[in-house]
Amino acid sequence: MRTHRVQWTSTGPWAAVLAILLSASAGATPDDPRFTEAVYYGGTSLGSATGFGFAPDGSRRLFVTRKTGAVRIILDGALLPTPFHTFTPFTNSECGVIGMAFDPGYVTNRFVYFLVTISSSEQQIIRLRDANNVGVEPTVIIPGLPTAGVNHNGGGLGFGRDGRLYWSIGDNGSVRRGVDADLSSLAAKVGRANPDGSVPNDNPFFDGTGPNNDFIWARGFRNPFTLTFHPVTGQLWLNVVGTSYEQVFALEAGDHGGWDDYEINQPTGYVRPVIKYKTGGSDVRTVTSASRTGGVTTFTTSGPHLFVRGEKITLAGVSDTTFNGDVYVAEVPSPTTFTAAQPGADATSSGGSATTLEGGRSLSGGSFYDSTAWPEELRGSFFFGDYVAAEVYRAQLDSQFRVTRVDRFSSGIESYIDATTGPDGALYYLEHQDGRIHRVTFNAPSAGIALSAQNVRFPEGTASTVSVRLNTDPGGPVTVTVARRDGDTDLAVSAGASLQFTSANHATPQTVTLTSTVDGDADDDLATFELTAPGLSAVTFQATATDAQAQQLEVSSAFLELAEGESTTLRVRLQARPSSEVTVNLTVSGDPDVTLSPATLTFTSGDYATFQTVTVSAANDSDNLDDSAELQVTASGVTARSVSVAVFDKDPAAPRIVPPGPLFGVVNAPFTLPLQVVGNPAPTCALSGQPAGMSIDAGTCVISWTPAAVGTFTATVNATNGTTPDGTASLSIEVREDAPPTCSISRPTAGATLGGATEEFFGDGNDDVNAVKADFFVGDTLGYTDTVGAGAAGHFHYGGSHNLFDTTAYPDGEHALRMVVTDSAGHTCEASVVVVIDNGTAQPDSCGCSATSGSGAVGLFLLALLRGRRKRSS
Repeated sequence: MRTHRVQWTSTGPWAAVLAILLSASAGATPDDPRFTEAVYYGGTSLGSATGFGFAPDGSRRLFVTRKTGAVRIILDGALLPTPFHTFTPFTNSECGVIGMAFDPGYVTNRFVYFLVTISSSEQQIIRLRDANNVGVEPTVIIPGLPTAGVNHNGGGLGFGRDGRLYWSIGDNGSVRRGVDADLSSLAAKVGRANPDGSVPNDNPFFDGTGPNNDFIWARGFRNPFTLTFHPVTGQLWLNVVGTSYEQVFALEAGDHGGWDDYEINQPTGYVRPVIKYKTGGSDVRTVTSASRTGGVTTFTTSGPHLFVRGEKITLAGVSDTTFNGDVYVAEVPSPTTFTAAQPGADATSSGGSATTLEGGRSLSGGSFYDSTAWPEELRGSFFFGDYVAAEVYRAQLDSQFRVTRVDRFSSGIESYIDATTGPDGALYYLEHQDGRIHRVTFNAPSAGIALSAQNVRFPEGTASTVSVRLNTDPGGPVTVTVARRDGDTDLAVSAGASLQFTSANHATPQTVTLTSTVDGDADDDLATFELTAPGLSAVTFQATATDAQAQQLEVSSAFLELAEGESTTLRVRLQARPSSEVTVNLTVSGDPDVTLSPATLTFTSGDYATFQTVTVSAANDSDNLDDSAELQVTASGVTARSVSVAVFDKDPAAPRIVPPGPLFGVVNAPFTLPLQVVGNPAPTCALSGQPAGMSIDAGTCVISWTPAAVGTFTATVNATNGTTPDGTASLSIEVREDAPPTCSISRPTAGATLGGATEEFFGDGNDDVNAVKADFFVGDTLGYTDTVGAGAAGHFHYGGSHNLFDTTAYPDGEHALRMVVTDSAGHTCEASVVVVIDNGTAQPDSCGCSATSGSGAVGLFLLALLRGRRKRSS
């Protein structure tokens, strides 16, 4: 944890203050006194840590990734001397080794997967095999993942309940790749693959040889640094670092998070976050009315409040003071109303404000707690943290797995980056900068069986483990027995069915190994196991063996296009070897002009992987309308595949110009307008009555122009294709003066204390044409000019990238940091923050205290304490 560097005398009135400062800096502090936090690993070898996870084999080995390349192993709090593996990554800005996941069959196959930036233009998912704490057989599973070599590279990596490999990548920073409707890029997406790197053809945007990237599973995410899966539902929870809001999404296949158009205000058709908070502040909404009936209050706000279920809201200033205080959003009946449980007599009132919980600036890793080591009410909770706020939060879920309340759980975890549950049932936090690891344990008041996980999932034909210990000293020998209580007999305990605990070893986790045989069906197997011991309450867990023979139909494309009177082909095969002959049926619905042949395909264990071809034809018809149909590809016991067919009509159709919306331009700036023109054959376009210099491409119907003056200008577009009538459209374009840019500093925040060669100083300059550069000043001294972020929405950094602001060139004390952004017309804007620079170089004054620019150590310490010592990751 960063502390303010001041020099104190060891005696006198400040000794007590020093003791308080040192105590506050010792580590994380859980808000709940039933928990104890301690530093599990506090060495110096894990700086720039990006993630961690316990090997799922009961060995208690904790793997830690560093962005600079090394993967290290910690065993019982001690660092093993030899790295598991050392990559040679590209490490600029947020690039490097940024993700890690253990194979669900790790106990058997020993596979570990890593997401690595290998160059300024490529990331890869690389698999290693764990051979006695050494990674061997490096294999590139997914090459060609996008990066711009700077930030927003993502880093989430994990296996879903379907046994598929998922990963997340951001929009690649200022270049904004893959956003909105772009399905050609894996940037700003969640990807999904088979463990060997092949494409599952049930991915929602799979189109075979079409333009889509077939790996895409969900889209529309700015910087999804981490992901995890709910242990019961298997739903993917994605943590997204934002611009204005930090968001956690609970996702299904095909979901769209809305970036870069929406943050928390996603309209119908997009997925909204289940958890959110404002980046670096709070939202305040005006309350117009409050009405309480039966202990439930409905609050109405003057405008859209954008609150989500479980969000903590502070009500203040309501005329009837019984409505004031903290509540948690229960339901959101409309954009301007929300309900909350609130005890008190039925009443109505008006006025006041609703304020959200103040958040940090960089949402980081989250983990579901699935152990029995903590009380029942904490199990199933989602724990996540914020890199800048140095805090961890707990989201409580109800029986339907919906968020019911979000509260702070712990504070003082500087540069928090990730969380995980250990085999001992403790919750572990990881700090990015120093690689410090915290361990949070529950102070159990009574004896009990602590089971590491209540939900276990692994592929059939492999093995998995759970770990067991006792909550308290049993005072004598205790035998814990593990047995299948009910369920599929293919699942069994192969080791650890009887565990012996004593006073000496009760806190050390012991391992139970489960195995699953391969059966002949295509269904997952499920069994419940029970742990019992004399005098202790029994605990249970569920184990699921996912079917190893899950069959899939693979089609060459999910979309077919052809003209009437023509034919095209669809290719079909099986993805896995069948145990017997498989018949595949093809049917067509929709326009009767669309037919296919043959309608039945047969595959055997010898030819299942060879594509068979189906011919799809469209007959000529008498109308001039396009046709469409849907093909269904089915087989017994296999998920059906759908193929959409679009048929373009060949009959002549008069041209039609789709009217554009309001048109605006900027004087002396290029103006481009692609018109949407339809007709058969393809129309050609021409202009009349246009202002000087305006032209149109006859074939593409794209208008180009550089307006030379301010005003409103008109033009007429005419589209012809030999079929009457011609299409016409009248355009009116309002040309405005070039507006000055707007700018903001994202990091550091006002009042922050900085010190060292790797601090952050960056921000954004937005312009209606082009923000070409940003000048970074410390006081009146120009420190750096960045042009990397040039563009209509420029993202600029001191030093050209993250963590390159060197404060050691400036004296300790208060400084005004300024960022001046210039656009292509020479207009400027300025943003500034006042910070405290403390490089630890101040000299002690005659009282034994450090003095800086007229401010004594106590004043500087209090200033830093009040303003917050925070860090940010963008």
